[in-house]
Amino acid sequence: MIEPERLTPFLKKIHLFHGLSDEQLGTVAAQLTDESQQAGTTVFTEGMQGDTFYLIFSGKVIVFRNHHKKKGDEEEEQQLAVLFAGDYFGEEALLTNQRRNAGVRIEEEAILLSLPRAKFLELLKKIPQMKPNFEISVESRKLSRRLQFKWVRSDEVIYFLARKHIILFFQAALGPLATFFILAFILSIAFLFLHFFFLLLIIAILGIFLGVVLLWEWVDWGNDYYIVTNQRVIWLEKVVGLYDSRHESPLPMLLSVSTETEPLGRFLDYGSVIIRTFVGRIVFHHVAHPFEVEALVKEHQNRAKEGSRRTEIDAMKKALTTRMNPNLEQTLPSSPQSPSTSKAKKKEASARQEGMFANLFKLRFEDKEIITYRKHWFVLLQQLWLPTALLLGILAALGVGIYYLYFTSASIAPTVSSERETLFVIVPFAFLVVLGWWIYQYVNWANDIYQVTPDQILDIERTPLGREDRTAAQLESILATEYERRGVLGILLNYGKVHITVGGSKMTFHDVFDPISVQQDIDRRRMARNAAKEETRIKAERERLADWFLAYNEITKPENEKNNESDQK
Repeated sequence: MIEPERLTPFLKKIHLFHGLSDEQLGTVAAQLTDESQQAGTTVFTEGMQGDTFYLIFSGKVIVFRNHHKKKGDEEEEQQLAVLFAGDYFGEEALLTNQRRNAGVRIEEEAILLSLPRAKFLELLKKIPQMKPNFEISVESRKLSRRLQFKWVRSDEVIYFLARKHIILFFQAALGPLATFFILAFILSIAFLFLHFFFLLLIIAILGIFLGVVLLWEWVDWGNDYYIVTNQRVIWLEKVVGLYDSRHESPLPMLLSVSTETEPLGRFLDYGSVIIRTFVGRIVFHHVAHPFEVEALVKEHQNRAKEGSRRTEIDAMKKALTTRMNPNLEQTLPSSPQSPSTSKAKKKEASARQEGMFANLFKLRFEDKEIITYRKHWFVLLQQLWLPTALLLGILAALGVGIYYLYFTSASIAPTVSSERETLFVIVPFAFLVVLGWWIYQYVNWANDIYQVTPDQILDIERTPLGREDRTAAQLESILATEYERRGVLGILLNYGKVHITVGGSKMTFHDVFDPISVQQDIDRRRMARNAAKEETRIKAERERLADWFLAYNEITKPENEKNNESDQK
């Protein structure tokens, strides 16, 4: 049984109970039932009727779903999320009473705090300010399941996902609607007096145009998303057919979180949540329940810091244990090769088998641990279209010339000698010159590359037979990344820019194919690099602390032995 004085501080850290007084938190705590669960226990499965909400007081749980890859295949378990102390699940059951959309299993021995739906409804009558917090969570989970962002990492959990408040759509639609009704009223009055039927046609055209504008405003309103995960905050911004970008920052890089509201926003409960980072701001514009969203961001910022501290403490404990017991380290099992490493090696082996021309026109390829990107084929096409057209023109001229010389009337034979010289000397020479130009343009495109290595990013530009410009930045110096796709062609052909903030400057990968994947590659390498450096730092700290601890033991050992001898006498 968990004491109430331990539950109140625990609940205070969770955004679901933001704004509650200590007395109200005590009321909530009194309704919770703690349950000890052993590893391997299934709390519930997909499809079961939901009537209980769970908080994780300690331990670790897995959220999973079973699905069939193909008809007739056996069910395969798909891991959706890993949850730890402070997380929660089953909240949709409290507001919707629907069936479970996923299963939950205990991964490590855990203590769960459960709240049945009936008790929750009683609490809502006493503490109605709890409802917006739970609504935010439920709506975020629903929207997350519907959108299923492919760039979300396997170890990442989305806790908040929202769009701008619906009032923003109505504000954007107000201008076109007012303009339409004013023009329609004027044209209708004119029709009553003049009886010109083309005025009705104009009203119909204006109505169709208004419908298109309203549809565009609706889609544009629905294309901006604000996201908080257990690792980062993200702002997805998209203008249909013109612009597509993602701004993000890791949780440890956040400096402060604040909220701005206007009179109408305070009345309708919406506002902007401003997240300040080392490299600027990420603004959640006009989201519903802004103060609750602010509390949610702060909660996960603090949890990220606490998680880093826990990881460091665990590493120190392991370091001291293995130093005091050297034989223990030899008995520890070696870490299995990660799937990503295995896949990388397979890719490397296959790349070697493809031969020297394998990467001739590739936009992304890997050589050992170096990922190389070229600019999009559209950029190559812009550089090659003129020499390609000239080459085709020269070949066409050569074909016409051969036909003219060998398949026309003999009456023009006296001129054949000079024309043959032109055809077989000047035309091939021109072809070789233009071919050289074509090769130069291709090499110029192929040599303009961007690379991501295990420890740095590179922007390399080599002019054929000319100089080379190289810009590099260490992965650990990267503060933030974002991508953008501009214009209709950028969206349709899926190419754009990736901006990398390094210290007080920016590097840009221009015109790369699939900028989302490029950004993910950089982020993965950066996280791996930071993790490796952190592991090295922790290892050094471990050795230093172990030396101190052993030195202390050596100093106190004679005194302890004397005390033991005295006790024995």
